[in-house]
Amino acid sequence: TPAVVEVLVFGPARDCVGGESQVLVDLPLPAAVSDLVSALASANDGLAELLPHCAIAVGDELVARDFVVRVGDEVAVLPPVSGGC
Repeated sequence: TPAVVEVLVFGPARDCVGGESQVLVDLPLPAAVSDLVSALASANDGLAELLPHCAIAVGDELVARDFVVRVGDEVAVLPPVSGGC
């Protein structure tokens, strides 16, 4: 099912998207985190380099790239503490 996923971004990831606190991604759900990361990278050149170094959280848990995101899940990109774009 096509859906718009709100992805929260913090620290250097926020800087990569012009200081916005969230990014909207069109993605059919359910989808693997790896698919969401690919869609984020395609839509945001600044994030593309940083994303391989970021952790992804769904709800309050860090998840693997094969975790399945469903409609209504809260997704966040957690960049490394140092670095940036």
